[in-house]
Amino acid sequence: MAELLTKDIEYTFDSLRMNGYFSLAREGQAKRPGVLIVHDAFGLDSHCIGVADRLAENGFAALAVDLWGGRRRFNSPADVMSTVTDLANDRERWMGRMEAARRLLVAQPNVDETRIAAIGYCFGGSTVLEFARFGSDIRGVVSFHGGLDFVGTDWDSTKVKARLLVCTGVEDPLVPWAALTAFQNNVRNGGVNWELDIYCRAKHSFTRPDANRQSSPDRSAYDPQADRRSWRSMLSFLDEVFES
Repeated sequence: MAELLTKDIEYTFDSLRMNGYFSLAREGQAKRPGVLIVHDAFGLDSHCIGVADRLAENGFAALAVDLWGGRRRFNSPADVMSTVTDLANDRERWMGRMEAARRLLVAQPNVDETRIAAIGYCFGGSTVLEFARFGSDIRGVVSFHGGLDFVGTDWDSTKVKARLLVCTGVEDPLVPWAALTAFQNNVRNGGVNWELDIYCRAKHSFTRPDANRQSSPDRSAYDPQADRRSWRSMLSFLDEVFES
């Protein structure tokens, strides 16, 4: 296992102080591709920090984003929906926080600023898709069980630089078939480069062993097969977008 160099790292946007987590393998290329990791609606926790370390072990420079600021965590679904809705109603502020994280990542001395991607979980998946739609300077995004209702509908290949990989569960009630169909139509009409991976039996939060910590088992559940397959798909996708 690679020896990792890790640190908590503070950054700001619009007076909000955010505290991300940066991870990098000690040995490796002088300049590594960088990956932003965006947490779910409940906030940055050990799950995304663990993902950052796994990505670092695979040769990437990884930054787990603190979208809410101050490593704030939510326990109440009502607080979650209020905060998520408020941010989604101000997309410039939403994407401004993401751009601040991207700039922080590319400013790190071991990061290749020309090879940046973003991945996200649940609301974080919505976030990285929206970040791509905004035309951000990234090569690719991966959404894991991300909600699509928060993502804008107008995609334009002359603006969007990133390729898209959407990993979702066929039994996810938060991503119904109608939303998947609408999303596919939107990205097709926009002419962007996209892929949709749908996993059998998988529900919401299928990458998290503690998936039903804030939800009932009929809505959210860990699925080891979908977790393994989506992780491999992500690594293959990142290799491809960073090689081109």
